[in-house]
Amino acid sequence: MTKSKDLRNVAITHYQNGRNASEISTTLANKVHHVTIHRGIQRFNQSGLVNARKSSGRRRTGRTKRLINLVKRRITSQSTRKCSRTMAMDFETSQSNILRILKQDLKLKCYRKITAQKLEDRQKAHRKKCCIWLKNVLLVNRSTTLCLQMKKSLIEMVTLMLKITAVSKN
Repeated sequence: MTKSKDLRNVAITHYQNGRNASEISTTLANKVHHVTIHRGIQRFNQSGLVNARKSSGRRRTGRTKRLINLVKRRITSQSTRKCSRTMAMDFETSQSNILRILKQDLKLKCYRKITAQKLEDRQKAHRKKCCIWLKNVLLVNRSTTLCLQMKKSLIEMVTLMLKITAVSKN
């Protein structure tokens, strides 16, 4: 039936009072499908137990609720030990488990702060001028003997440098 023991007990009580599965489903505001209630009633008739069956499949060993709560508490705390590697060592689990918890369970993204050199206005202008020149040369001069992959990476590098220059202006 459902994972909630209270809903199971309510459904069985309604069944014992003479209601069928679809009536019980509408009584529970369609929170539980009538087929699920019907299966629970059949299980109750066969075994006399209201409890859910033993869950099939492998139990969670890595990403347990306890570990998820520990990681969440560590991330929201003032602790400086927020690195996934140190959390993995502290909680005696793998780093991939910690990264999976952060990404899938807590819906967080890992990032690394990038520090860049502080440029003076003169350097920014010169860098921007060089970047624009290089970008134009790569885009306009198609007969260059640079391989395509090298061209792409250079263009990406130039656009990144332009972005950094724009950010460091602020």
